[in-house]
Amino acid sequence: MTAVLCGLVLIFAALATLKLKAAERAPDQGFIPEDRLTLRNVFEILFEKVYGLAESVMGPDVTVKYFPVVAALFFFILVCNLIGLVPGFLPPTENLNTTFAIAIF
Repeated sequence: MTAVLCGLVLIFAALATLKLKAAERAPDQGFIPEDRLTLRNVFEILFEKVYGLAESVMGPDVTVKYFPVVAALFFFILVCNLIGLVPGFLPPTENLNTTFAIAIF
């Protein structure tokens, strides 16, 4: 199961890289939003909301420095808890080893 998920992530990353390289060739196309809601738009909205929340709590100076860590922890915990909603899967955060590792980090 993990190999399948890793494979899907690699495929999506490769597709995103190809789209970015295509946007570099046509610079005016990279900043024009698409007509419909895409996966890219969803992730941009999510990251903007999390960045806005972090900026309102920590302030603009500190947010630039610590946002990658805060966002990575936020999305890791979110995905771990969403996995627990799938029947037959236990959330990784249920295991104390995962929780302790996050706390030590």
